[in-house]
Amino acid sequence: DPDARHLNQFYHCEAELIGELSAVMEVVEQYMRALARSCLRNTAAWTLMSAAPDATEAALRALADLASFPRVTFDEIGRA
Repeated sequence: DPDARHLNQFYHCEAELIGELSAVMEVVEQYMRALARSCLRNTAAWTLMSAAPDATEAALRALADLASFPRVTFDEIGRA
C-alpha cells in the first residue's frame, strides 16, 4: 500500500539485444553506469526522494565507478 515514502509503482528496464550474452551484459553495464552518472548530476531529485542522501550518493558513485560488475554464473545460481 502507498505511504508517505512509497507509491504503488515500480520501474523496469529490459535489454533485448541480438548477440552473445557477454556483449549484452557489457551494454547493460554501460547503461547502468551512465544512469548513475546522470542521477549524480541531478542532485536535487534524489536528495529529495532519499531518506539517506549520503548513502544514496555513495551507492550511485560506487555504481558509476565500477570497472566491471560482479558476475554470477548460471551454475552458481543453481547451487544457491
